[in-house]
Amino acid sequence: GELGPGVYSYQIRGIDKIKRPGDWSPMRSLTVMPSAPPVAQFPSDEGQVKVTGDHGGTELKWSASPGVRRYVVELKKDGQPVSRQVVAGNEAPAKDLEPGKYTWTVRPLLGFGQSRKEGPPSESKSFTVQKTVLVAPSMIYPVGPCPPPVDRKLVFQWKPVEGAKQYELTVLGW
Repeated sequence: GELGPGVYSYQIRGIDKIKRPGDWSPMRSLTVMPSAPPVAQFPSDEGQVKVTGDHGGTELKWSASPGVRRYVVELKKDGQPVSRQVVAGNEAPAKDLEPGKYTWTVRPLLGFGQSRKEGPPSESKSFTVQKTVLVAPSMIYPVGPCPPPVDRKLVFQWKPVEGAKQYELTVLGW
């Protein structure tokens, strides 16, 4: 029969010509390894991840392998290991990444403890982390002297800055 990926136990016994069973063999374990996970989804090969400041991060994502719930994710920078983590599901955080070129692979993981087995690695994928600098926003309103608002509420407007997730406004009185 066909067994899907997983960890199994089995034993066997003989049966004679008049269908009398013999003794069972000792219980044995069997691990059916899945194939390597499908090609990575994000970041795509030679993709670029832009970070603000000296460090940043991204999510590594791949297609799940049938019958597999856990994976080993290996991340390298310039060929040197950066991290190796076990994750449940088909996403893994990649945090505190310095600018540079990274490669990563994913291996299916079956079993626990002593019976833990790692499957073959996925195809290696690469991405580049680039440092970006947030430029000062360009003000739209108010600019220069303006009449006091009728409802006493002043609404500030500016052009969005690439890479900014939120903004901080400081107002000083004279």
